[in-house]
Amino acid sequence: MSNITMSIDDEIIKKVRKIAIDKNTSLTAMNREFLKSTAEHDVVKRGLSIKELDKSFAVHSRDMGKRGWTRQTFMNDRIFIDTNVFIYAYDKHEPEKQKRAQFLLKEGIQNDNNEIIGVVL
Repeated sequence: MSNITMSIDDEIIKKVRKIAIDKNTSLTAMNREFLKSTAEHDVVKRGLSIKELDKSFAVHSRDMGKRGWTRQTFMNDRIFIDTNVFIYAYDKHEPEKQKRAQFLLKEGIQNDNNEIIGVVL
């Protein structure tokens, strides 16, 4: 088992030690239990997310017909634009990214070679 060092305000330590005594445990045991619970909760939450995704696949999957295209079909002289580029094109908070995004979108329209990617996996 690993040891960790934490910096915690003295008043908080005093209050939690009193709580630990009332619960017939130690501050270390309370921290250990909290961290264990947090890790277990994360595992459960991820599991539930995967189940929801599986449900979505089961409900929304469709036969989209035979694919009549190949990867090479889209790679010839095409520029793939992720939807994030649209966000940067309007984001004044990062002017350099905004300028570059606007340039890419305009260039793609001018050359008629943009392909917009809705989701990149």
